[in-house]
Amino acid sequence: MPATITEDKETVEKLDLLDRQPFVEQLISIANMLADNKKNACYAINGSWGVGKTYVLDMFEQQIRDYGQEGTTLGRFLVLHYNCWQYDYYEEPLIAIVSAMMDAIDDEVCLLSSETKEIIKNALREIAKDFLNEANRFVKKKTGINIKKWVTFWKTAKENAEKKIEANHCFDTYFDFKKKLAKLKNTIGSLSKDQTVLFVVDELDRCLPEYAIKVLERLHHVFDEIPNAQVVLSVDKQQLENTVSQIYGTGTSVESYLAKFIDFEAKLEAG
Repeated sequence: MPATITEDKETVEKLDLLDRQPFVEQLISIANMLADNKKNACYAINGSWGVGKTYVLDMFEQQIRDYGQEGTTLGRFLVLHYNCWQYDYYEEPLIAIVSAMMDAIDDEVCLLSSETKEIIKNALREIAKDFLNEANRFVKKKTGINIKKWVTFWKTAKENAEKKIEANHCFDTYFDFKKKLAKLKNTIGSLSKDQTVLFVVDELDRCLPEYAIKVLERLHHVFDEIPNAQVVLSVDKQQLENTVSQIYGTGTSVESYLAKFIDFEAKLEAG
């Protein structure tokens, strides 16, 4: 069955040669069921590399955006897309998550009032500024480099910065984590009162192993327990399990660790 997507404001037809529509409809059914009950959940599309997870996510996002709220001009779902590989130049995923939300809200022209859009964007902008300022203070203290002036530092010194953070066990202290996290969660919660917030995460497989795990942990910190908020992950679970074992040791209960972040999964088989 053909699926229509929008690209650069031009409508093009992509043939669903592998018949992914039934799988997409299954995802939409899950999202609607959770939204009916204003449930919080994080669930994964699990498939090996090259099986077409991004294609399925594109279909899912496009089709679920068509679900409206009866009697309103709002969509039932506020779909926010986060390509974590595209944003991985931010050493701290929290900054990347907020930046992706701001970019995505810009795209949701028809689903948010201008007033709501500006209120949310201003709040997110302040939160991102807080995170960036704290990151800047920490890194400048440790390295003498100002990341506001030297943005490329995040790319060229990623591993060194990460090791220094881990070695000093002081990430949460320098970021005033709980206070800023609460502000971010409250902002998302204000959105989820009127629409189901659907945060779609793609390209986790392409990130460095340590960064991928950090993204999972930050998503859990941000979205957990917010009513009417859903996180949809695109993952290769086998690769993710290998990453957990690599980072935390072979004695780690990988299933128990991942269960903290992923409530359930839908298996996408090769066509």
